[in-house]
Amino acid sequence: MPKAPAAVLGLMNLRGQIVTLIDLGRTVGRTPTGTDSRMVVLTGGTETTALTIDEPGEVYDASDFTDVSVRDNLDEAMAALVRRTLRHPGLGRVFLELDLEKVLDRVA
Repeated sequence: MPKAPAAVLGLMNLRGQIVTLIDLGRTVGRTPTGTDSRMVVLTGGTETTALTIDEPGEVYDASDFTDVSVRDNLDEAMAALVRRTLRHPGLGRVFLELDLEKVLDRVA
């Protein structure tokens, strides 16, 4: 789209509503999502936005996670977008909970 930020891929019609499509990878300073990406639609209040992601993962219950402190391992730009860092006792991986308002503010 002319004069739009690089992370804005375009507009789409979702059930009669015009929705902005944003490349999440590019927005958070990572590799832009590829041509085989998927889309996650987010609705908050009166706004609907779609984010492209590389691949969808599992859906977990957040109450099963514990907060961990790994922010020192994140670069400054990413740390500014992370609300919490979480670990699931059975998965052995760390998950980042993004602050979507901050992510979307970065695009504007």
